[in-house]
Amino acid sequence: MPDPFKDCGFSENLSVPAIQLTPVASGFDSPIYLTQPRDGSRRLFVAEKPGRICVIRDGARLETPFLTVDGVSERGGEMGLLGFAFHPDYGNNGRFFVYYSTLLGSMHVSRIAEYRASSEDPDLADSTSERVLLEVSQPQDNHNGGNLQFGPDGYLYIGLGDGGGGGDNHGPLGNGATPGVSASTRAPVPNTSATSGKTSSKRSILSRRPPRAATTAGV
Repeated sequence: MPDPFKDCGFSENLSVPAIQLTPVASGFDSPIYLTQPRDGSRRLFVAEKPGRICVIRDGARLETPFLTVDGVSERGGEMGLLGFAFHPDYGNNGRFFVYYSTLLGSMHVSRIAEYRASSEDPDLADSTSERVLLEVSQPQDNHNGGNLQFGPDGYLYIGLGDGGGGGDNHGPLGNGATPGVSASTRAPVPNTSATSGKTSSKRSILSRRPPRAATTAGV
């Protein structure tokens, strides 16, 4: 019997268009996400679950990673570097954001952090620039979400997962009430330009929501 909380259903008359896949690059270790900054460089960036972000330039994977995130844990198989997003004004301020799993002692923590690109080499990040924006303790090692996206409202949206655990042991909607994380928690992410130093009032919205829950800020 379909589970209304998990199954979206499908059309019995589903037709799949003919498509052809063309390889772009290879040699990655557990790639989880591909994205591109709005800087006119036409580069592609690939996030790998063990903690690396790699650059594809002119169809070739660069040998040196853009960034290797320190402290990433892959315990249990579903933890790791899980999300990556460029600031909408990355071409001017060089800022980007990552979401990764780490351990504080033996406690599993989801961490959202900001980094900046190197001022000397656009194909490298400044590994010393990490600024932790949010840490959320997770009750299990699975179902960690990880998606990072900037909405058209300029807010950063973060999917934190449902808390994990087998057999819905946190209830049919998952662990939607982890201590310290409300349905909508905000942290400042000002739109600061590395050249002008001007700061806008844009902020980031960090959310943990059960399936089908309403969103805020009109997104």
